Amino acid sequence: TAATGTTTTVLTLRWQNNNVSVDSAWAGIMRSTISFPDQQKTKFIEMWVRGNTGQVNIDVGRISEDYWVRGEFQFPNEPPQPSYGNLNTEDFNFNGLLDVEEGEDVGIDGWPGVDGSNAPGDAGDDDWADPRSTRPQFDRINGTEGNSERRGSRFPDTEDLDGDGSVNLFNDYFEYSFDLSDPHSPFFVSETRFDDGSPTGWKLYRIPLSEFRFKVGDPDTTFQQVLYVRLWLNNLEKKPGQYDSLQIATFDFVGNEWEEEGVALNDTLKPVINEDFFGITVYNTDEHSAAPTNYVSPPNVSGIRDRITRAVSKEQSLVMELIELPDSARAEAKKQFREPINLINYKRLKMFVYGRDLNADAGQDSVVFFLRFGPTDKIFYEYRQPVFAGWAAKNEVIIDFEELARTK
Repeated sequence: TAATGTTTTVLTLRWQNNNVSVDSAWAGIMRSTISFPDQQKTKFIEMWVRGNTGQVNIDVGRISEDYWVRGEFQFPNEPPQPSYGNLNTEDFNFNGLLDVEEGEDVGIDGWPGVDGSNAPGDAGDDDWADPRSTRPQFDRINGTEGNSERRGSRFPDTEDLDGDGSVNLFNDYFEYSFDLSDPHSPFFVSETRFDDGSPTGWKLYRIPLSEFRFKVGDPDTTFQQVLYVRLWLNNLEKKPGQYDSLQIATFDFVGNEWEEEGVALNDTLKPVINEDFFGITVYNTDEHSAAPTNYVSPPNVSGIRDRITRAVSKEQSLVMELIELPDSARAEAKKQFREPINLINYKRLKMFVYGRDLNADAGQDSVVFFLRFGPTDKIFYEYRQPVFAGWAAKNEVIIDFEELARTK
């Protein structure tokens, strides 16, 4: 992009609904997240997408790998077995490689055969074709039979997404959804625009992990065992002979270096996490400058310009959202460093604080900002000051370390 000087690879989902009723038509993809299952510190699912048709559904947790449920599957020298409930894989010898010379590149159905030839057992619609030879292009890009001819594709097609040698049939997951055609979706954050102000079509959606639409089975409520993610679309309109598509630029589990300690109703109580009163997130100049957020940077603060590309990085702020916080209550967030940081060569700590939706006048507002830092949660310095609306000069925090040391 021009803003960052980087290039983003976009995943495109394309479908054609010729005659399936809208309430039955769907399309989807799935992957294993066994290499990064622990999402207990994740706050949101974030997606940058372009498309206006259908409802996006996201399932996270333990999800059945048994997606090919058509006909029978046959391992060499063994009797056929039903595809449903059993492992379909091209990796007949289970060595993790696609041994074309041994006849393994037959497709996920397990039977060789050219599409349209009515070969016994063959699905009849699973052949791969070079995108340059099909119209429209990429028409057979997902074919599983013959795809060893694609560069870098000497891996067997299999239902065994996590590589444990079996097909997992568990279904314990949370589901999240949003409608691409709904401009008032509660998960819509912002969109990008061209220089003339017209929308590019790219939209950012942010879904709190705690706000699932429903759950299936008994999913892990701590989100430490997010082993699979499935993304699928439904409510797909009938458009005979026409393709629709959804482009996905990013799909991220988003956390924060700062963690919510929670809310304490008075000074004698320890904070308890309560999202009805308090939450933390991040705003930046790339994704939140437009409505409804309308984020602006502090005065005289901007992103850093790259010396080579001349692109300017996004500038961002930590946001502490207080929702009708009761009188005398306090809300806390904490950042813990992996290793102690040495501040002996630093003279000051400087911060910009912004107050939003405060009824502040020329006098002090009821909201007070405080900052604690030190070696433990029992030994620390504390600085506090009132908060005023906007990026007021009175909100600027400047802590002189020498002066602070003299207070011991």
